[in-house]
Amino acid sequence: MTAAILIAGMEGVRSALWPISNGTDQRAVSSSEIAHRPAHAVPELPNTASIIRLLHVAVDCELECASNFMRHHKAADERRDWVRSLRFLGYAGEKIARSKRLGFHIMRLGGANGIAQKLHVDTVLQAGDILRPLHSMIAANIASEAKVIECYGRILMHINNLDLLTRIAVEALLFEELEQVEELRAWLDKSCRGTRASDCAGWGQNEYH
Repeated sequence: MTAAILIAGMEGVRSALWPISNGTDQRAVSSSEIAHRPAHAVPELPNTASIIRLLHVAVDCELECASNFMRHHKAADERRDWVRSLRFLGYAGEKIARSKRLGFHIMRLGGANGIAQKLHVDTVLQAGDILRPLHSMIAANIASEAKVIECYGRILMHINNLDLLTRIAVEALLFEELEQVEELRAWLDKSCRGTRASDCAGWGQNEYH
């Protein structure tokens, strides 16, 4: 009964992400586009160009994380590990939502309207992913999250205080990322309990502190 409920829930989340994950529903992607320079765009600031470049890097990092989560979701699916599959899928959805929020601020600052073209998420399994231990997949996701956190920190160093909307948005995204990393660390610790120390030694715990 529990497995049936989890599968049904997973299918619901998967259907919501499917137009993005397989890149086939172009109308849905096109409808998310925003005008190149909307009427509410902020005045150009001395460091606007560098902020836009960093925001694009943050989008790429978020979508790289989403790709990792989607591949791990698919790997867990193949192993019929429904609980972990659904959890990876949920994380992927959060990453895609954050990339869209970043895209909005890129447009607001007058950046190029290229976010819709970036929303394709790679779900192709890499060799050995299905047999990959759970703790190894979680560790890979933590490493990806670390790149995003570093990028957000660099953005906050460059943002002019006049652009408070972007600063507030990036600070909120950074807070969400830090919370998610803590969740992943707790999950990693739980997945390593009862596992031989040599099996968990390769994920480099200290690297993420």
